[in-house]
Amino acid sequence: PNAFGMPNYLRYLLGAFNDGPEHVAMFNSDNLIHLLSRHGYEVTDMVSGYDRPPWTLQKRLEFLLGYWLLRLKPSIGGTLIVTARSLRVHGK
Repeated sequence: PNAFGMPNYLRYLLGAFNDGPEHVAMFNSDNLIHLLSRHGYEVTDMVSGYDRPPWTLQKRLEFLLGYWLLRLKPSIGGTLIVTARSLRVHGK
């Protein structure tokens, strides 16, 4: 979960923010990069995930708008997905 994502921010402004009981931690793009670098990884890509398929025409249009916005600025999405590579030399 992205602590600083637009969905969480909007819920917070509306007084409706409630972190799910299954979450033990929330992240943001900066602390994920720092966490992975501390453990010998370099972030190579970061995207935002979308977990519900758009069923109606209105939802499809919202999805397309959100898709392009999140491709430009993935750090505002509700869920962050990171690809990283190890900087460690194997065998050491």
